[in-house]
Amino acid sequence: MWERHSSRSSRRSLLAALVFVSVAGLCAQTPAAGRPPGLVRVVVGYAPGGSLDTIARLAAAEMATTLGCTVIVENRPGANGNIAAEYVARAAPDGSVMLATFNTHPLIAALYPNLKFDPVAGFRPVGMIAQTPYVLVARPDLPGETLPQVIAAARSTGRVLSYATVGAGSPQHLGIERLKASSHLAVTVVHYKGGAPAQQDVQGGNVDMMLSTVALALPQVQAGKLKALAVSSSQRLTALPQVPTLHESGSADFVGDGWFGLLLPAKTPDAVAQHYNEALNRALATPHLRQALAQLGAKPAGSAAQTMEARMAKEREIWTRVIRAIGIKPE
Repeated sequence: MWERHSSRSSRRSLLAALVFVSVAGLCAQTPAAGRPPGLVRVVVGYAPGGSLDTIARLAAAEMATTLGCTVIVENRPGANGNIAAEYVARAAPDGSVMLATFNTHPLIAALYPNLKFDPVAGFRPVGMIAQTPYVLVARPDLPGETLPQVIAAARSTGRVLSYATVGAGSPQHLGIERLKASSHLAVTVVHYKGGAPAQQDVQGGNVDMMLSTVALALPQVQAGKLKALAVSSSQRLTALPQVPTLHESGSADFVGDGWFGLLLPAKTPDAVAQHYNEALNRALATPHLRQALAQLGAKPAGSAAQTMEARMAKEREIWTRVIRAIGIKPE
């Protein structure tokens, strides 16, 4: 009995060792398809400088250590992130390419039914990197210090407010559409290819307001270049204690907190996906990355891939109903 058990244990140990060697070899393989050995690319579908780009770069730098290879970030902006998403969905499922995305990804299927790739079946999650609340910010000279005051001032003068988003169908876009529907507020929506260029136009006075991440907005709020009207978190933020929540402002259904995560092509082997999930979670446990995320107002969200998959499915269901009810179409 002991010998048979020992034999089975040995076989299992050998199999585990072989899997580990094959996965670890991702970062020490020979060149293929023009890709240098030991290189993993994290593709971002938005312009450099935004929250997704910043958080992806922080995670990539730390994962380079936990994976033992070079991990770089590559920006492929455009089409509300669909250019990058299609690129990764069609990439070789060998772990050489990942997609850094955020809570707009679950909405793609409802907004773009005729895509040349499947935004659901075309990917498998690695895991979530971080969660972050949003902050509604405005140009400093916009009348009103809170969201209700801004709305009241706009109504009293007949002003049509302008609002920047990171793309048609993004959570920021859906949020303002819900607010417009519930408050009968006149708002002109302006879409950008990322948070950074959108916020720059708000700071410059070209657009009245936008929903930004704390990571992107906080330095500009502290510098007086933007004013914060409300935050999406359930409680006021330590970094912005004077700013009320959206719930306090009477707009609890505007939008929820945001998240950032990593996806692989759907056919990536289980062993590779698991290896990357473990590497991500080890990276998120390091004091360096946790501190860097905290400085951006983001909370590490390391988890199993299944947790991210479940959240994406839930948000896809919720926001698909909103998209159909309001009749939002991609622009």
